[in-house]
Amino acid sequence: EKSFIKDYFNKIIITSLPKAELDLDYKNSIFIDDNEHQLKGLIKNDAKVIRIRRNGNKHSINDIKNVLEFENFNEYLKSIK
Repeated sequence: EKSFIKDYFNKIIITSLPKAELDLDYKNSIFIDDNEHQLKGLIKNDAKVIRIRRNGNKHSINDIKNVLEFENFNEYLKSIK
């Protein structure tokens, strides 16, 4: 809600299930997450992944290859303008 992310996407799915195990078209989807386990599973499905990597967050420690990283959603938006 506070990031206003819903203003930029046609459909948003929020789930507590492992994202790599959903019945989705991964190649035509974008995933935003910070959890390395979720991200690694998504990468295996050839998904487009954006990592929100906040300093001090428990998920900010490990590096993951082939993922765009930003400190917040606004930083991502600036990069695509």
